[in-house]
Amino acid sequence: MSSFRTCLLAFLVLGICLAGDGSAQNLVGRPSSGLFGVKIRVISRMDLTSDDWYLQSEIGSCAQVYADIPRGKEFYLTTAFSFYYVEINRSNQIMIEPSIGLKRAFMRSHAGIVFKPGVSVGFAYLAETGDLRAASFLTYSLFFETHFRIDARKAWVAELALFHAPAGSNGDVDVSFGPGIVLRGGVAFR
Repeated sequence: MSSFRTCLLAFLVLGICLAGDGSAQNLVGRPSSGLFGVKIRVISRMDLTSDDWYLQSEIGSCAQVYADIPRGKEFYLTTAFSFYYVEINRSNQIMIEPSIGLKRAFMRSHAGIVFKPGVSVGFAYLAETGDLRAASFLTYSLFFETHFRIDARKAWVAELALFHAPAGSNGDVDVSFGPGIVLRGGVAFR
């Protein structure tokens, strides 16, 4: 079984096993309120490939700002803007990625925890370096986010995600980037 299928199956099983009891709500127990947050993350090594060449990135880092907007009782539209710092072929590169996605919230009210599995799609731009021309990619992420309540207005956020940019181009050749595993941590505010 491919690593992508294995990761997808793991996310589905984890989401089913951790599904909350009762009604789904956000971190403060109000289904109608939105929230915003900031996350810092670590990205695994990923492959950057085309028909003519193959490169591998080193373990990188990222900062992300995001907002969750309620859409019904249990669903949230999420918008995010990510700044990646990656090293490819001994050259440091910056990649930016605006994205939009959908999350479903499962509340564990007795524990002050909210589980939010979701999916997002985005558009990434990888800056030019000495050996590589700038490239743009269509991206997607499958993720499982957990909120640990601090108080009625704040929560710690932990996230595990699968990131992939299967379709992209640098103007000369088609390019793909990933897949990679992403670990994130941060804080969310109402």
